[in-house]
Amino acid sequence: MVDEKLRRVGFSGLSDKVKAFIKEGKPQFSISNSSYLNEKDRMDSQLNFTKNQQGDYQFEGYRSTLVNKTNVGDKKQHYFDILIIDITNVSEAYNLLSGRAVQKNDTWIQFDLNDKDQNDNYRIKEFHSSYAYNLEKVIGSLALKIKGFKLNEIVVELLKEGNRVPIIIIKDGNERQYSIEANPQFKSVTMYDEGLKKINLHDFLDNKVSKDTEQSWKTDKKQIGNSKNRGMHIT
Repeated sequence: MVDEKLRRVGFSGLSDKVKAFIKEGKPQFSISNSSYLNEKDRMDSQLNFTKNQQGDYQFEGYRSTLVNKTNVGDKKQHYFDILIIDITNVSEAYNLLSGRAVQKNDTWIQFDLNDKDQNDNYRIKEFHSSYAYNLEKVIGSLALKIKGFKLNEIVVELLKEGNRVPIIIIKDGNERQYSIEANPQFKSVTMYDEGLKKINLHDFLDNKVSKDTEQSWKTDKKQIGNSKNRGMHIT
């Protein structure tokens, strides 16, 4: 059961270590794990296990620290309690620590990297279905294709997992490469050029929807910061 949950979350190759600690019979124990997500980013995690009243061990959660080789002083860490926040894999945890939003059970969640609670965890911004963030509509307004595919559904699914997605935008008959991230707070996507510099998304919107979309963004920006905004919740 413990091994299955570890694999589901994304920690593999720890079976022997877990079994060794279980044999010791301690009421709780921790295991360290480190892995590189790419050439620059490393995730250092401390996995916590406890024994319940029935004598069975369960995997409770993990504290992960995101370390970037080019900026080792800027470490971001958070405790992922798998009983509270449904983070099913380390990739989503990495995306959240990178500041990107992830959709879980029809709710978008995103860390406020400028605000922590008393437990040294980032406060979580939640955007529920009533917040009316329509990612499919935003993606549909872009004339794009991704690595040879033209299906917008592929892009949408990758964005919902919190990924920064490389795309090719068709503009004025020319193909240009960019990357985008979901931006539920502003009901939009954030776009970057090849040097990861943010660029103006409005220039790439389909003319039929750009006017309505732009007006929607202007309205949303006026409401940001109001925790009573319908469908938005901060914990």
